[in-house]
Amino acid sequence: MCRRKECCVSIVLLLFIGLVLGVANVLIWYFGNILYVREMLPFALAFAIVLFITTSILRVKYGLCESIVAEKCHTLFSCNSLRKYSPVILITAAIFIIFSMVVLATYLSLTMRVILAFTGAVSFWIMLPSFITMVLCVSRK
Repeated sequence: MCRRKECCVSIVLLLFIGLVLGVANVLIWYFGNILYVREMLPFALAFAIVLFITTSILRVKYGLCESIVAEKCHTLFSCNSLRKYSPVILITAAIFIIFSMVVLATYLSLTMRVILAFTGAVSFWIMLPSFITMVLCVSRK
């Protein structure tokens, strides 16, 4: 009998947290407290690429739930966590990677930079808690 409880962190809650932190991040940048976004962006881009690749590998390897031969309880909850969080992580990581490439490759007006900063910050702050939640849910025993 499986007595383990499933992770109950809602995707809507993660989206709300990402939206709030993304808006806060853009406001801090817009009012001048973050000066060197262009210098910090490659590090965040590398982090997003690593999360994208890691989530893709986990999704391919364990997403179908056929290659796991561990105990049934662990298999069930690991697969549910991967199926629940990996699409959100992959989509937001892809959005952030595209945003980063556009920002690094061009010099745009302030309005366009604010729009891109909002899109990138929200996608980053949705991606990060979603990945942390997925890892915690998969690793719980």
